[in-house]
Amino acid sequence: GYASFMARELPFDTIEFCSYESFRRSWTARTGHEPNAFVTTALGTVAGAFTGYVTTPMDVIKTKLMTETHHKGIIDCATQVVREGGPVALLRGAAPRCLWIALGGGVFFTALEESRVAVSWMLNRSVAPPASLPVTCCDE
Repeated sequence: GYASFMARELPFDTIEFCSYESFRRSWTARTGHEPNAFVTTALGTVAGAFTGYVTTPMDVIKTKLMTETHHKGIIDCATQVVREGGPVALLRGAAPRCLWIALGGGVFFTALEESRVAVSWMLNRSVAPPASLPVTCCDE
């Protein structure tokens, strides 16, 4: 259980953060400015969906290892899944998983970026508050 969880979670986080950052940098390079909250939500959603899809095989194996006790390990489990259902069996549940993770990615990266902006402003109050920051949260 734990090894398969980490084998899925570490690549998941790495792929999601790297893909989001790549999308964000591409946006900035093409437009000449940082993405606003709406664009950040869209970029986070795409990063989440992409990550959900490419990590689905690892999630299928993790779930099987946690729910079926006869597997001898990750390789044995993956081999058995492919033997019984073909390579496509490693993508079972990809569509709902991608949807769920896409929504989470949009919310997460928007909250992350907006929090970063708010904290930056709070540390340096000599500049006007960012347009996305509700003024009421920053009044003294």
